Amino acid sequence: MARGFTQADTLYCTLTERRGRRHLHITLREDVAREHQFAFRHSLWIGRFRSIVTPDGIRHPASIIT
Repeated sequence: MARGFTQADTLYCTLTERRGRRHLHITLREDVAREHQFAFRHSLWIGRFRSIVTPDGIRHPASIIT
């Protein structure tokens, strides 16, 4: 279960595409992020995404970020 993100958090993200569908993976864990080498600090605006799949495989509505 995802906790709310705050602007004090650093969100580490990677965008993957499978079979033409985009998946945004977000983690607060730096060790996971190092594998993907993407980092976004503070708030992140997601426009076209209906949901977010966190690295543990759980799908969340995109509104948890905005």
